[in-house]
Amino acid sequence: MAFTGAAGVRLYWEEHGAGEPLLMIPGFGCSVEIYASNAPALAERFRVIVFDPRGAGRSDSPPDGYTMERYARDCSAVLDAAGCDTAHVFGTSFGGMIAMNFALHAPERVRGLVLACTTPGGTAHVLPPAENLATFMAASLVEDPVESTRMRYPLHYSDAYAAEHDAEIIALSPATAR
Repeated sequence: MAFTGAAGVRLYWEEHGAGEPLLMIPGFGCSVEIYASNAPALAERFRVIVFDPRGAGRSDSPPDGYTMERYARDCSAVLDAAGCDTAHVFGTSFGGMIAMNFALHAPERVRGLVLACTTPGGTAHVLPPAENLATFMAASLVEDPVESTRMRYPLHYSDAYAAEHDAEIIALSPATAR
């Protein structure tokens, strides 16, 4: 567990395993815990480097500076702190958007790029249904992290899966993992 700075913002990061570096970028509002199920297996082959993007987890939440270019520079800061010139880069959802921008801003640092459930954004971007956005926003206003997480279940899980795996989901939720 470590912290590094990027333009006055403190970023939390950690690493697991050895081998070729693999930078993993979580989705919007998520922290390193989102990869808790994946990192151990990947760490058997890679040096897995995960971080909490600005505004999430243990990283600072500045009042401004939330641009894709800034997020891309944060990736460079984390790799610098880890002593890596290059890495394979994996981004999930919003983290995939960050990964794409990192590859555009610093292609010399990207060995390979894996994008999961993401979009390039822009004018061709298809927004989620309004009811999904409303659910996400309503959940973000709830102070109790467990209740907030459960409010988001319909966006991610079937009713049956959520009921069967409630404790596991709560334990791995970025909102409750602090």
